[in-house]
Amino acid sequence: MRATFRAACGLAVVVWAAPSAVRASDPAQQVVRQNGEEAAARFLAGEYAAALAHYRAIEPLLGTMKDRDAELWTVRFNIARCLDELKRPVDAVLAYRRVLRGPLAPELQARVEARVRVLEAAAMGTIEVRCTVPGAVVTLLGHEPRGDCGDRWGPMAPGPYTIEGRAPDGTIDRAVIELHGGQTLALDLTLRSAPVAAAIAPAGRDRTLPIALTAGASALVAGAVVFHVFAQAAVEDGDRAFARYQMTDDARALAASEQDARDADDRAGRDAVVSYVLFGVGAAVGAAAAWAWFADEPADEAAWVPVVGPSGVGLTTRF
Repeated sequence: MRATFRAACGLAVVVWAAPSAVRASDPAQQVVRQNGEEAAARFLAGEYAAALAHYRAIEPLLGTMKDRDAELWTVRFNIARCLDELKRPVDAVLAYRRVLRGPLAPELQARVEARVRVLEAAAMGTIEVRCTVPGAVVTLLGHEPRGDCGDRWGPMAPGPYTIEGRAPDGTIDRAVIELHGGQTLALDLTLRSAPVAAAIAPAGRDRTLPIALTAGASALVAGAVVFHVFAQAAVEDGDRAFARYQMTDDARALAASEQDARDADDRAGRDAVVSYVLFGVGAAVGAAAAWAWFADEPADEAAWVPVVGPSGVGLTTRF
């Protein structure tokens, strides 16, 4: 197996040397050719770490070039081979799996698949989770998808994993394990029933009503303030119209000023009434919000309640 892989990897020398004259004017092509030749030479010399560095320098460049797919997948295969020779089996498996997604010849694909199986059996592990609760859901945290009791995850890289089982009644059992290469680890989750005290523990107080009442009171007060401002602006418009009325002797100007003043007084009165109504309703809703916040609350717990109070708008009758 290894001898066959080494021979296949040696073919890269031909790939880099053949089109060199055509590509000499392109700096990127020159980098690919030079690194490719150096990588192949280092690989055949058994200097796998150096070869890996050269191949990884080539890969992203080839990925941007047209009509270089065959060379790109050769480089990816050689990267996997270097990782394999460097005794990095988990990384090699991941690299080989990536290669299997490419356009490999059937014979080479079969050999790569066989090598992956050998590496996985020796260097990676399997997790099996067992429990006896019908309908329980088992999760390998950080990995998808979820499974059922009796499901397996694998092959997995060695290392720590957290397993969580959740029963239909909400009971949770969690365990942290350490998986070793070549190991099939069977884990039993108990998922016992939740304690009675936990089952009847009171839930947190529902704040929906006081929050809604507070928001409503705030909106009403804001509306009242807006109409209060409108009313004040109308009063000022009326004062200006009345001043114009007093300063002119023209009949038309007198009539227009008088009408403007009356219209302003009408607007001021209407907006003031709306403002008072909104202030009143806001005060009522604010009182309800205060009751909702403080009902059954401990004495030292405070809550914010809007303070509402109508402010007078000075209205005068001029005519």
